Amino acid sequence: MDAEIVAAWLAAGEGEHTEFKEKYSSRVIESLEEIDRLRPDDILVTRFTDTGWVSKFAILGGIVFAFCGVIYALVVGFVLAFALQGYQQAESDAAIEADSVTSLSRSATLFDAESRDHIGHELICYARSVVNQEWPAMRSGDSSELTVAASDRLFHSFGSLGSTHSNDAALSGSLDRIREMDEARASRLIKSDQQLPAMFWVFMIGGGLLLIGYSTILSGRESFLGQILFIMPVSLLLLCSVYLVVVFEQPFKGPNAIKPAAMEVALESVDRFVPDPRANRPCP
Repeated sequence: MDAEIVAAWLAAGEGEHTEFKEKYSSRVIESLEEIDRLRPDDILVTRFTDTGWVSKFAILGGIVFAFCGVIYALVVGFVLAFALQGYQQAESDAAIEADSVTSLSRSATLFDAESRDHIGHELICYARSVVNQEWPAMRSGDSSELTVAASDRLFHSFGSLGSTHSNDAALSGSLDRIREMDEARASRLIKSDQQLPAMFWVFMIGGGLLLIGYSTILSGRESFLGQILFIMPVSLLLLCSVYLVVVFEQPFKGPNAIKPAAMEVALESVDRFVPDPRANRPCP
């Protein structure tokens, strides 16, 4: 059906919209071939039109395009893209943080044996605290004090080398890596407790319900099965959109939560690479 005239929902109420009925007629036009049935002052309600309808626009009392579904789809697409971008950024932050840990363990070999083993131990402690303490805490939007302490000790360990390696390029590169690691961790923690603005949810739920109601009106004279087939895709689209936004909005919660796989790999790498077994001793 290409177009519909205001019909069932206006004509259904006995005695209602009397002035409207006196001024405007109502009928259903099934296709463009019936365009000559349009009369002056008709109100055209259409899902879409093409150039074939333009010749009658001047005589119409009004035109209502069913574009709400398009607007809703655009906004849902924007919200979904925003949530997906946050999810992907959280994955990237976790990977950058883990890569920094691995790189710092390699940089530690450029210093004396005692400093190397001490730094290796602090890196192991940091990675353990992220995997075992901070990652579970992020499900409730929290962080780990053990991770904070391990990060501070790691910074001081490299900072203490400044007196003997003040112009060392390895030390400068390591300090840059620590900065990258801290920034990635901070961004990861922000993403763990970040939520979409309430207005987005109001629009998605409220707009979706309005769209379903509008689709029900546009189903018009269709059979009951036809109405179900017409409305069901809209309802499923709404449910799927809300589910995807919920999944991507909280990247460290739910069935699709990001796992600490990158940091686990980094921890294994540091364990294997640091030559002194004392580096793997218990953490403070």
